[in-house]
Amino acid sequence: MGKVTELLKEKKEAIKETVTIAKESFITAREMAILLILTLFLTSVDFETFLTRKLNHAGISEIMGVKLQTQQQIAVDTAKDSSQRVSELENQVNELVAIINKIKPKDKIISEDSSPPSTELGLASGTLPKQDFSQSYSSSNRSQMIFMPPAGASSSSISPSITNTEPPKQDLHSKTMKTIDDKVKEVQKSMDTAKSAVARNLATQQITLSVIDPKSQIPLEGWVFLGKLTNDKTNWADNKPYAIEFLPYKELKPGAKIRVFKPVHLRSEPSPIESSILSALSIDEELKVEEIKIGTSIDNKSPTCWAKVQRLNINSIIENKK
Repeated sequence: MGKVTELLKEKKEAIKETVTIAKESFITAREMAILLILTLFLTSVDFETFLTRKLNHAGISEIMGVKLQTQQQIAVDTAKDSSQRVSELENQVNELVAIINKIKPKDKIISEDSSPPSTELGLASGTLPKQDFSQSYSSSNRSQMIFMPPAGASSSSISPSITNTEPPKQDLHSKTMKTIDDKVKEVQKSMDTAKSAVARNLATQQITLSVIDPKSQIPLEGWVFLGKLTNDKTNWADNKPYAIEFLPYKELKPGAKIRVFKPVHLRSEPSPIESSILSALSIDEELKVEEIKIGTSIDNKSPTCWAKVQRLNINSIIENKK
């Protein structure tokens, strides 16, 4: 009987230990799940929108003491600051391009069919300098070497080692400038990619904040860059506008409706320098043109087109995210 009691006691202790381990495992798993959710919430824009919508439907306004509204406002401010910094960096790159463009006109490239410059002795051009053998030399110029062909020798028999074979400095300068120009163009492309990325992030963060807090205000008007123009200001420089679906330039007038196909910033003024970023436009947003202004690009001083727009369907986009 004593052995049975002892055996039951051991089994009871084992079950108790198993339950304790199960509880600890459950607590650990729950904490890990919460940590994973928070990590995804802070690092993934798409997951953040999805999770916020689900939490909003469930009536949850905070997690582990962190208010979603406060946290999301911080995310919006951070995204806006990132957009502003990228914009300032892009301006600096364009200013560098402007400097390069000023140097370019001074860069003269020697054509292949032009004669290379003659050396001091005229040997590079294949002719020999005329010598005045009756000239008397002072002691100061006797040390100078005078190259004369031997009797009966033609100018072509002179060793090529004394001809000027160094590439013209203008050619080297041209190649250097072209290399710099190509590298800067690559940087400009990278800046455009970065600008679209931060604009997309800002647009998503602001929409998410509007989902969490319906009282939050999202800018409904502002200026947007539509692209560069030809010098005569009659057409788009690249035959298409920037960030909006194709619209012939002659059809761009106040009252026209345009649609965004690429994330782009909404600014306080029609200038990349003298303006602040108010918001970012999402893909498929519809805009109404209220005013048009022509500016000048920083890099090559070409005409630019800016439009003051009103956002038409941003509220429906926000509703679809809820």
